[in-house]
Amino acid sequence: MPKLEAFGRTSASERTLALLAVPETLDEGALVQGLPSGTFTCLLVWDSEDEPVQTVISLTKALLQAGCVYACTWGTGCERVHDVFDETLVEMEIDGEMPADDGHLVMTTWHSKESLGDALFFLLVCATPCEAYEESCATTLVITIGTSQESNELIRRALRDPEGFLERVSEFDADC
Repeated sequence: MPKLEAFGRTSASERTLALLAVPETLDEGALVQGLPSGTFTCLLVWDSEDEPVQTVISLTKALLQAGCVYACTWGTGCERVHDVFDETLVEMEIDGEMPADDGHLVMTTWHSKESLGDALFFLLVCATPCEAYEESCATTLVITIGTSQESNELIRRALRDPEGFLERVSEFDADC
């Protein structure tokens, strides 16, 4: 079972930073057990292009049920994952599994044309939940699935020292 790695807080959002590195084989049940409690923002780093759509649906539903209120996606196939997040959310609202009123918006973005560093920057600086979730959103989570050790280490360095990371990624046009 993947283990949640918790880091300090970022001064930008006051949320605890965390990483959940999942091996190549995705087990939604084990993934959900590793997630933080309460609501959270999330960057899903996953080369999902060849994954069956049912696997993507199961994962997005598990994340939404666990409390994901802002989902950013990065990696090959991330636009499809983003679209599935939105479709799953609508179905869950229709079925009464998620709040459907205007005050409880779950945001989603994809970052197919950006570097991993830029996607991390967006998560740390721009991914702010809607007002209804602001107070309850205590965690910023990066989930990697089948990601290289090198990418996981880049993410760990960014989460260990978010302010230093944000200074180094100054070429990003922060138009949040």
